[in-house]
Amino acid sequence: MAMGRGFWLDPDDNTMYSVSAFRNRHEWWLLDGDNQKRVHLPTHFIDALAKLRKQAEGPGPIPADKIRLIGTDAGLVRIRDFLNSISIQFSADRSRVRNILWSISIGVEKALKPGKFSELVIQNLKLNDDIRISWKEFKKRLVSDEPILRESIQPQEPVLDIPNSLSLREAVDKLMD
Repeated sequence: MAMGRGFWLDPDDNTMYSVSAFRNRHEWWLLDGDNQKRVHLPTHFIDALAKLRKQAEGPGPIPADKIRLIGTDAGLVRIRDFLNSISIQFSADRSRVRNILWSISIGVEKALKPGKFSELVIQNLKLNDDIRISWKEFKKRLVSDEPILRESIQPQEPVLDIPNSLSLREAVDKLMD
């Protein structure tokens, strides 16, 4: 699958931050101290990322999933254009989901200009809600205040870049202690 542009979205102010200057990788963007300040990450998230930065700069593989999960847990929305689909992940309580979806709509439309048949793959990691939906249908449901995400205990197929597994969640929670 061809990887296009990537962004972190701050849903509080609809700011889209391109990750292109950071190897086009969300994890490297988030490990940068200036970017952490730019998005006002709380200290406990910065501390957890500092632990992972050492591992990322070492000889082994970068702990990308842990870093991305910390970003979404901190309130950011991860967006990746795969040219034939747009992958979106966030972590939010049900009370914040609609506002975040509106922010996603604004940011994606501005930065990626999707066509009406473009496919979105959206996942709320906190509630384990996910959906594959066309841009046209997403916008229709958003404007008409219809439900967009469906709740699922176990997605039928892995559709996203950040696995939503218990072991990954436990590893990130341990870093936050």
